[in-house]
Amino acid sequence: MREALADRPETRVIFVSGYADEGRSDRRARIPGAVFLPKPFSLSALAETVRNLAA
Repeated sequence: MREALADRPETRVIFVSGYADEGRSDRRARIPGAVFLPKPFSLSALAETVRNLAA
């Protein structure tokens, strides 16, 4: 992931996990603008998250 962000720092990241602890990951904190989407999520929730990141 570090290499990808080094090449394209404008890339937005959505972390997805079924574990609540993953939402507080140190990795997420080191990526500006990253968001956490907990499972299970609906298609509309995913679409809204992507729209919000694109804005």
